[in-house]
Amino acid sequence: MNILTNLNGSESEEETRDRSLTNEAQRVVNEIQFGIEKAYVSEKLVSNHSIAFINIRTLEKEEWCIQLTANGYSIVGNTFDSVTMSESAETYETVEALMNRISPKYMKLFNESVAAKLRQFI
Repeated sequence: MNILTNLNGSESEEETRDRSLTNEAQRVVNEIQFGIEKAYVSEKLVSNHSIAFINIRTLEKEEWCIQLTANGYSIVGNTFDSVTMSESAETYETVEALMNRISPKYMKLFNESVAAKLRQFI
């Protein structure tokens, strides 16, 4: 039995928050799949109630380790599962803003996708 599990078998608040941030990171991975080569939530770097990590390989073949917190997304490494960059790194409020910074090819595909959806309403 997990230490964080209540006697009645339900999850604690902390365990729910941990899973919630990890779920958000996984949702982001699913959301950006169309415009990247590879992305996944890091299993090597520890996620908790305040932080999760996403590894991304862009169509430009660049690898990034992204930190997700309640404040947003920050680039923390330039290889998978690495935290090597300054903690004062710029924070992006949305994954699109982050992807705009690291992958012009992603943004091109994203813009084409939005335009195609808008054309459906014309």
